[in-house]
Amino acid sequence: MIALHENAPTVSIIVPVYNVEKYLERCLDSLLNQTAEVSYEIVCIDDCSSDGSSGILSSYNQRFPSLVKALKNSKNLGLGATRDRGVREASGDYLMFVDSDDYVRDDYLEHYLNAMQADPCDIVIGGYIDTDGMRETIHLLPHSQWTELCFSSACAKLYRKSFIQTNHLEFTDIRYAEDTLFNLFAFAKNPKCTVIDYAGYFYFANPSSITREKAYDKQLERTLSSLYRSFLRSAEYAGLPQEKREMVEYSYVADMLSTILLFARGCGKDVMSDKHRFFKEDLMDIFPAYRENPHLSLIGPKGQRAKIRIGVSLFVLFDRIHMDKGLFSLFA
Repeated sequence: MIALHENAPTVSIIVPVYNVEKYLERCLDSLLNQTAEVSYEIVCIDDCSSDGSSGILSSYNQRFPSLVKALKNSKNLGLGATRDRGVREASGDYLMFVDSDDYVRDDYLEHYLNAMQADPCDIVIGGYIDTDGMRETIHLLPHSQWTELCFSSACAKLYRKSFIQTNHLEFTDIRYAEDTLFNLFAFAKNPKCTVIDYAGYFYFANPSSITREKAYDKQLERTLSSLYRSFLRSAEYAGLPQEKREMVEYSYVADMLSTILLFARGCGKDVMSDKHRFFKEDLMDIFPAYRENPHLSLIGPKGQRAKIRIGVSLFVLFDRIHMDKGLFSLFA
């Protein structure tokens, strides 16, 4: 295994906590049951929960003082800023992020650390499992640079802490898609990544999660646009070669389609028409030559996940025949 630093955990697992008393014990128990023979810590940060989450953290800290850190924000900061605090508080050489309503397999750490040892890199990326508590769907990811860009979640990954710190990577305090901006800036830093054929992270379909709600009035597509615009104004984006800029453009289209067609499904024709209009105007404004992007084709880029490739390809087809508004209306 990877050599331990004296008196320092090798891995810090950062767990932001907010009103998850129903699921928190399951999450923590899965992290405490790891088979890896390696030193690690679980850095839990309560973001001013109003339920019993704080008491659960205190109990675990008392029972496992050398493993579980129980910290609390002085005010509610949101997921992104809470993760940033976790990075600052972490003692490990490697970092993992786990959401407190999710959980992991017992061999989760072991697989990621073995991959890091076999091929030292900046980020190890694994697959994941969607679950509603009864059914499970396993997703393994392609060994491709498209996975590095388009699998934007900070979870199901192992990061070298020095990569995050040296490149001053931070999550946004915007409370939707906070992983997206972090991942775009990470992608721009040309990390060395390893994709492993392993799925050990369980994404739980928590009905109270913002990404599970049919939150039509939250206008999430506008929030996502602001995140991409922030990246496009950066020196990091300006320094990207054309090929990678085209990849970012594709990622924008894929993310916007997912945000609108998945999270706003069933919103009604008038609302969907407004969302379609915003998307097309925004797309033309920030990527006016998007139809010339070689990745935005009916075949889609090789190495991209099939679900994303199919979704984007359908948009490209309907856009070419000027029927993309009709495509969106099918999800209204």
